[in-house]
Amino acid sequence: MPFRKILYIPGLLTLLLMLSPSCGPQELGEEGGYDVPVLSVKVYNLTASEAAKQYCSTSSVNGLTQQLFKELNCLRSGTLTDFSSFSGVKKSSSNVNAFLQTAAANSLKKVLARRSGSSMTITSALRSLAQQYLLYRWYKLGRCGIGLAASPGNSNHESALALDLSNYSSWKSAFQAEGWRWLGSSDPVHYDYKGSGTVTLKGLSIKAFQRLWNKNNPNDKIAEDGKYGPNTEARLAKSPAGGFANAGCNVTPAPKLEAVHEGTSFKGTLGKGSGALYAVCPGQSFQVMMKFKNTGNVNWSDVNQTTHGKAVRLGFKGGDQWGLPTRISINTASVKEVKPGGSTTFTLNAKAPTKTGTSKSEWQIVSESVVWFGPVESASVEVTNTPPGAGDPCSTGQYGACNDGEMGCKDGAFVCLSKAPCAAESAKEPVKEASTTPDAGVSEPTPEPDSSGGKDASSTWEPSVPEKQGGEILKLESGGKTSCQTKSDCPGTQKCVEGICRAASFRVAGAGCACNVVSDPSNNPVSLVWSLCWMLLLLGAITRRRR
Repeated sequence: MPFRKILYIPGLLTLLLMLSPSCGPQELGEEGGYDVPVLSVKVYNLTASEAAKQYCSTSSVNGLTQQLFKELNCLRSGTLTDFSSFSGVKKSSSNVNAFLQTAAANSLKKVLARRSGSSMTITSALRSLAQQYLLYRWYKLGRCGIGLAASPGNSNHESALALDLSNYSSWKSAFQAEGWRWLGSSDPVHYDYKGSGTVTLKGLSIKAFQRLWNKNNPNDKIAEDGKYGPNTEARLAKSPAGGFANAGCNVTPAPKLEAVHEGTSFKGTLGKGSGALYAVCPGQSFQVMMKFKNTGNVNWSDVNQTTHGKAVRLGFKGGDQWGLPTRISINTASVKEVKPGGSTTFTLNAKAPTKTGTSKSEWQIVSESVVWFGPVESASVEVTNTPPGAGDPCSTGQYGACNDGEMGCKDGAFVCLSKAPCAAESAKEPVKEASTTPDAGVSEPTPEPDSSGGKDASSTWEPSVPEKQGGEILKLESGGKTSCQTKSDCPGTQKCVEGICRAASFRVAGAGCACNVVSDPSNNPVSLVWSLCWMLLLLGAITRRRR
């Protein structure tokens, strides 16, 4: 028979049952008086919610149901009795779970004895929370011929105190004589045991599910309070119809070491290089921060124990090692013990290779002598002698900007392109450019086109006068042409700084600049000329006075 035609069977059976005079809609119980066997289709990859939409049989959640019964027995052992072997008992399908509380099962034997030789057909007995969830969904949606269903957690079937019979009418007097209550026209197939010797299981069916869920979802636990609220219902809806990985009494979930990468950042680099790489000088020190999240079910720590999660470190996997050890302990990370759902950041105090080019380093988390886990993460930098914005070529071993002792014009102020800013850069007020009158000179002009003739207005660069800023005196001596790209464009010992050829000498009065390079201004020929001019003028004045 084609599979498409097989799919029509549940609907046809439902229609026939509803039209039958002996079991019309008014006689349908909580399970409609029948249970269609599940089709030969794998349902184990479905959730309970998906099974409720696709099938009309509680057997679609049979795997989950059996686990819930085991969990129920863990909570209250010795409470249930299997009555499937009782003489005169027949099950309407293999999906019927033939269990009752012991007192109710003993009473059932007496009911059967009253009609020795007759048989009763049980359509429903013990029911799991998952099965009740399906029935209630079908009842609310008007599906699968369910005329009445209690909400999950509120059915006597979940307490092992109820039976549904297809031939209920012929057994009514025998049940009532042995302490059973017939539910009547509202649910004619249903009998509840009301005799003595039972225990209260209300809420235990719900608690059994809550415990089972928490065993298998340590990062998404819910309260084990036996109450069917929104949190419990949402987890039940997405539970696997075929059952969880762990079930039964005293089950400890298998340790699971998992991690996800949440980001990598850099500190001490010199901006972006080619593409998305960060740029560093050869031999330069810098830092890489790698953040990871614990998505497993055990804590991460490093206490020198080679068991799951007890010796967690960030381990070197390949590429350039950047002067780092092969292991970086979690004890040096931002969080030293990371619980499931938590995060921590490892800091790598790296040093760039001396060879230029792209340098890549790969790392992964390891639980020593147990397993490497999580993604293999890489970090890359571009090692170059001319990082963006660094000016002249790098000096090996520097940290930060690469031009010890060089001065440049940045954002209209003189700055020291070195490990720390000059006083002029760090002062509260910005350095102002000197007057452009002939006797004052020009303080570090920025090349701009001359609108009058198209000539570069900064084709010459004159020595600056002292600038007082923040209590410090800054003198800058330099000279040369204004257009350059590399040092080879400049004459003699001059260097190319900020696109201008300049002598590298400067002097700061006081302790204003932390560049650690202070030139003797007496060696500067421009300064010597100015000094000679002042001496000649002074000598002339003295001579005139004597005359």
